[in-house]
Amino acid sequence: MYKLALVEDSLSDKENLLKKLSQYQQDSQQALTITCFEDGLKFYSNYEPGFDIVVSDIEMPYMNGLEAAKKIRELDKKVQIIFVSKASQYAVRGYEVDAVGYVLKPVTLFTLSELLNKAIKKLTLLNNEYILFNDENGLRKIPIPSIAYIEVRDHDLYYHLDDNKSYRSKRASLSSQEEKLKGKGFSKCNNCYLINLKFVTMIKKDSIIVNNQELPLSRGKKHDFEKDFVSYLGDYL
Repeated sequence: MYKLALVEDSLSDKENLLKKLSQYQQDSQQALTITCFEDGLKFYSNYEPGFDIVVSDIEMPYMNGLEAAKKIRELDKKVQIIFVSKASQYAVRGYEVDAVGYVLKPVTLFTLSELLNKAIKKLTLLNNEYILFNDENGLRKIPIPSIAYIEVRDHDLYYHLDDNKSYRSKRASLSSQEEKLKGKGFSKCNNCYLINLKFVTMIKKDSIIVNNQELPLSRGKKHDFEKDFVSYLGDYL
């Protein structure tokens, strides 16, 4: 059972989305508890973590759904956000809040189903995927989506998290973590750093910006890193 918030001020668009959501549940056998919000400003202003998925219009009175979603992301790293809009120019900006994706109105069942399946897959990973390692205090467990990047230094690994905390694992190899995180949105920018692509905000000529940190990008890794990044970003293009 997944809790879904539907934020839509247009009655006709809301009815269309509810029909599509109902059909999706029948086809996929996924149970959704749906709560509708017609006042987007009120929903975003009073948001509290608890929803699994938010399906939200972007253009609503007194607010922009993208800007409001940035505030949600500060409070809730886990919730999966799907945007709907009549305008295509917002599509790329969904990446700014780590949205699952973006769909144009009128919403089709196929497109919405694809995004919901992706959201549920990401939720499953968030609920079950962790890295276990020994640090100076004992055995530590950290969720994979919270890792901004992993650094190898003097034969030790340093896990740098999205909240700027860091933990050291002694005598561990970066290659072993690269294999473990394969297919989970990570890529090497050089031989010392394994990067979570969702935290990359800029790729420069010979460096990248990840979680507000500038890290070196080697010439030998640049092509593959850019390819991985574009592939990761491809859902929003």
